[in-house]
Amino acid sequence: MDSRSATYAELDLLALLCPPILLADLVRLSSEELMQLHGHLRGLAALTAKLRGQPVL
Repeated sequence: MDSRSATYAELDLLALLCPPILLADLVRLSSEELMQLHGHLRGLAALTAKLRGQPVL
């Protein structure tokens, strides 16, 4: 695998979402970082629902 494809794999959204996030990982975040993560996950859920034709809550 060349460095270009390795970089692409590191940036792949599915590669970021597939590993489970453990509670031990979350406790290392500050409250501000946790709220930012929450906002990003809500946004991702809304986009996914929109792409699947479901109503966005």
